[in-house]
Amino acid sequence: MEFILTFIRGAFTQADREDRFPGRIDCPPHPDGIARLREKARLGLYPKTAAVFSSPLIRCVESARAIYPNAEIIIAEQLTAFDYGAFSGKTYGDIISQEQFKDWAKADYLQAFPQGETPHAFIARCGEALHTIIAHAQKEVLQSVSVITHHAVIGAILQRYSVPHCFYRDYPLGFGGGISATCKAQSASLRVLETF
Repeated sequence: MEFILTFIRGAFTQADREDRFPGRIDCPPHPDGIARLREKARLGLYPKTAAVFSSPLIRCVESARAIYPNAEIIIAEQLTAFDYGAFSGKTYGDIISQEQFKDWAKADYLQAFPQGETPHAFIARCGEALHTIIAHAQKEVLQSVSVITHHAVIGAILQRYSVPHCFYRDYPLGFGGGISATCKAQSASLRVLETF
């Protein structure tokens, strides 16, 4: 089975405007960010879809409702944002002089953020999210699925499952931007079709 899988980055928040790392902090989307998504949806810039998945964080749930107002939103816990732990809600300027950050920066970059998540655990969780979506698409025999989530989640899934292989930085997405790919259910492989 093959279907179209579209990833959409949620609307920006006030924390994003302040260059903070919101991470798991459940901050709402900025009204201007939601207005932009609604306008793009009104112009038909988002693909039609048979199912909509979302991160549980309110900025993504509200983004999903703005883009697909008539759809049932399926919440997938594995699609939640990266956990920056003690650095959540802070700017780079806030943390660069902290001993906790200096100690973390000196160590192996694959270790967990203080009180946060390891990159390996995050990537594994994102993989679980993709398999959950594929299982739902197979069960319901869907031709298309849209996923509203966080930039890091999208990047982690693409880096692990896209063919040919890509890197996280290969597909930078602005807020409300998206990537559509064909998804082969049997191999859980993605082939990018377009970005928007």
